[in-house]
Parts: sequence; C-alpha cells; structure tokens
Amino acid sequence: MYSVMSAPVLAAEVTTLPLLKYKTESRLRSGIKISFQDGIAPGRNLDERFDFMEESGITGFEPRADDIIKNVSKYQKLLKYRNIRISAIQSGYKGFLCSGSRIVRNEYLGIMKEIIDAAGELGANGVIIIPETVRTVFPDKNTTDIYRDPLDHLYELAEYAGRHNTTIILKPVNRKEASWINTVVQAADICRTVNLKGLRCMGDLWHMSGKEVSDKDAILEGGEYLNHIHIASRKSRLMPGEDRMNDNYTEAFRALKKINFTGFISFVCGITGDKNKIIASSINLLDSQWQSA
Repeated sequence: MYSVMSAPVLAAEVTTLPLLKYKTESRLRSGIKISFQDGIAPGRNLDERFDFMEESGITGFEPRADDIIKNVSKYQKLLKYRNIRISAIQSGYKGFLCSGSRIVRNEYLGIMKEIIDAAGELGANGVIIIPETVRTVFPDKNTTDIYRDPLDHLYELAEYAGRHNTTIILKPVNRKEASWINTVVQAADICRTVNLKGLRCMGDLWHMSGKEVSDKDAILEGGEYLNHIHIASRKSRLMPGEDRMNDNYTEAFRALKKINFTGFISFVCGITGDKNKIIASSINLLDSQWQSA
C-alpha cells in the first residue's frame, strides 16, 4: 500500500482532511465522479438524501438490489429530473454462484437476472457480485473442476447483462472473506477469459490496502475491464480521510486517469459523528487528491 509516511517526497501533493471546512461546492472542481452507497447520505427519505447529494456534487447512487427490483418505477420517477444516476447495484442476496447446491445456484441465477433487468431499465453501470465466500460449500469435485460451472454461469449472466445494456461486476475481496477472487488481476483475468462486454470488474481500495502490492499496479492490470471503485478510509473502513495521513488515494487516482476510467468512485464505508461535517470534509479530500493526481 502506498503511504505518505513512506514517500515524503510526494507529501506536498497529498491533501489532509480539512476538519474545519464543512461546506462542499455543488460542482466538484476536479471532475471526480463520486457515488454514495445507500445509507451514506443523511435524510429521512430518498428525496432528502438525493437533495443532499446534489448539493454536494455527488452524481452516483449505489442501492441495494432488494429495494431496486421492487421499486424500479419509483427510482425512475425520483431520478428523472436529477443530476444523479444509478452507479452500480449491490446484489445482496443469499446464495452464491459457487454453491455446492444446484438448487441454490439456479435460484441465484434467476434472482440475478431480475436484478440485471432492473439495472438495465435504470441505466446502471452494472450489478456487483462476489461469486463465493469462505463459507461457500463447493461441489464434491476435483479442485481443477471447482470453478468450471461458475465460469459457465458467469458467461450466461454476462451475455444476459450485455443484452440489457449493463454489466456484471466482479468484486475481489480479501482472503479472509473469499478464496477465489482476491485481487483485481484475478478478476480481470476472468473477464478476459469470458471475453464479453457484459462482464467487468472493480477495485475496492479498502480491500486492496491489504492484498495488492500497489494501487497503481492493480488498477493498470485491471485496465479496460475496470468499471467501478469502492472507497473507504484505509485502516478503519470509515469515511475517506478519517484515518488521516493513511488516506492517500493519489496513486490510485493517477492510475485510474491513465486507464481513462469513466466509472464512479463509490463511498462504501461506516460513518461516526456528524454526517454533514464528515461527509463534506471527505468529499473535499477526494476532490483535491483527484485534482492533484
């Protein structure tokens, strides 16, 4: 992980969290595209949360799939006249592509297609999936065959997503959570193998802090297949900036610019304290670091 402390020559280009500056500009100076996962913005309902986001220059929203598939028309109406779009959708359902139960896999595939339908109708960049976790029960096969069915299913979902003008987005997570896809390189290799526009991958800068050699190398390896980013503070997984000097994303931002990344950087993190103050400071931090990258 890149650290300001380990590279003092670059310290001048790192912007620390401006704790006393609470108000953000309605349009971010750098042009960074920021998204909020559901639950980040303050407000009693979606209208109020979207008001806050627009005033803060946030142009993407990452909702949960269970809400989306039940309320496509509601979201269409809410977003019709706003400068906000659905960045990506969290799949968030029980079951995994790598489940040892064919019944579970088939049920999961059916639900995923419903989510893809909704994503396409709403113009979302894609639907985020984690194909397995350490709790997944694999089929009783030789290890060389374990992932054959999941790759076939990914091909099926990617083809379906492509026909609905959206994508399936593979999310790498750390080895404590999953045993198959732990790095952006691994996710990009699967995208390359499937070779369909409907399959893409993402990077999570919090997960990447513990498993990637560098943000830059991982992002450059992801290249054309990378279409979404999650962000949180590097250590505590709170709002970017809450871990102070550890929260330097300049190297990652520079690499994203180099691959001509056009997706969203989505806040997926915890939050403590006054949301209005902390969120504004965090947005200002990313705006400044993207501008200097």
